Amino acid sequence: MEVSTMIESTVSLSYAERLKAELAVAFGRIANVLWLCFFPICGIVILTLPPTGWLDKLIAAVSFGFVPAAFLLTARRGHRAAEQSGPFVYRFSPEGFELKTRTAELKQSWSGIPRVRTALGFLLVYGNKKCAYPLPLRQLSTDQLDSITAWARHGGVERVGA
Repeated sequence: MEVSTMIESTVSLSYAERLKAELAVAFGRIANVLWLCFFPICGIVILTLPPTGWLDKLIAAVSFGFVPAAFLLTARRGHRAAEQSGPFVYRFSPEGFELKTRTAELKQSWSGIPRVRTALGFLLVYGNKKCAYPLPLRQLSTDQLDSITAWARHGGVERVGA
């Protein structure tokens, strides 16, 4: 099967997909994983100390609930922003990555992209070290995914892979 020199896909993520993409990006860096563990560990520490009253239990509950609540709110905010911008059109070529919405256009050469990886059913294209553009893998054939990763490697992306 021959793959063209340009791959284009229109993406409109549901809230559940957006949440899953947020998790995929968060688990992509060890610093993020440590940060996500910080609050639950604080809750465990509070629960292991001798109790002084209801305030300790409240602080422990907030410690356990903070990370899930933050994820849900961040995903909701991203979902609303994406709904306002319209569907995202991702375009990949040997030269780089393009993103088009109703309100913006981004064109980035492969050498300016620090990382391309797959996780939790998404192709994640990092515009910088902390932010990624998610494309569901269900929208790409295996040949298209292979072409994109090959273009990224040959184009100078620092890290390509899982």
